[in-house]
Amino acid sequence: MQPDISIIIPTHNASRIIDTVLSSVSSNAGIDKEVIVVDDASTDNTTEIVQKHPCRLIALKEQSGPSHARNRGAREARSSILMFMDSDALIEPDTLGKILLKFKENPGAACISGVFEKNPDHSSLCAKYRDLQLHYWHRTTTGDASVFILTAGAIRKEVFFEVGGFSTSFGKFADIEDYEIGHRIAKKYRMITAPDIRFHHLEHASPLPVLVAKLFRRARMWVPLFLQRKQFEKNYATRNRALAVLCVGTAACMTCLSLYWHAGIYAAAVLTGLFFMLDLGFYLFLLKQGGPFFLIVAAGLHLLLSVVLFSGAVVGGLGFLLKKLSGRA
Repeated sequence: MQPDISIIIPTHNASRIIDTVLSSVSSNAGIDKEVIVVDDASTDNTTEIVQKHPCRLIALKEQSGPSHARNRGAREARSSILMFMDSDALIEPDTLGKILLKFKENPGAACISGVFEKNPDHSSLCAKYRDLQLHYWHRTTTGDASVFILTAGAIRKEVFFEVGGFSTSFGKFADIEDYEIGHRIAKKYRMITAPDIRFHHLEHASPLPVLVAKLFRRARMWVPLFLQRKQFEKNYATRNRALAVLCVGTAACMTCLSLYWHAGIYAAAVLTGLFFMLDLGFYLFLLKQGGPFFLIVAAGLHLLLSVVLFSGAVVGGLGFLLKKLSGRA
């Protein structure tokens, strides 16, 4: 018999958390589900832990990246609904039931995704900032989406294969495959982010240097997609957030320029003010969640990481233009 939903989880050296992840899936009782774990050549004991749970394990011999692993799991899935989960994401006991209900209520929707819930514990102020940032961004951009949220999102199987599955061109660090496939899906189908479908993502505990490298890489990879599509996202990289990054990045350039052009410091001050005004609701949210001291720390982190995003975007944009000029884009 065909299960109601197939949950596909790519893993690589996930022994620290995979037991908790699979337990969160098992807590969704009363749902006819199959769980497929595609292990991307782990070198720790991830596969041994997975085998203790009621799921199917596909162990790949060579590491090829999460997109390849997800595609492999999708080909093996038996349900008409495919749900993809990260190996560091936790779902709540009612998540699967709510996803299936949303598909019934929205027969024209191709994808149903949930929103990041706040995590109760944080290893650092940086982790708390990142966790609250993504929680706020999710909560304020629900409804129609252009990004397929892979942390815990589901798609109709026929649509997934119609658009060609996930692109494997991004390699082992497939940071923007959710944007790329979302753009292909959105050309013909509706995608929904539902506020009542909640999950927890534990990647936010990344140290600041790791987060800086990750955001730089993602911005560098996302800008060529934007230049091809010529549209901002309906969630995540919205017009206001992109404008805020542009403001603070230009302010940083103006600050450097002020060494030679003194009026540049005034332009930098105005642009920095605009940067904070464009996301005022976010700062009020941070103040409510952590108080004045946390707001100061988080605002500083937000400014720093926005400069990182701007730098990555510039590098990505220049790379795209050079490829286009050489005829390779």
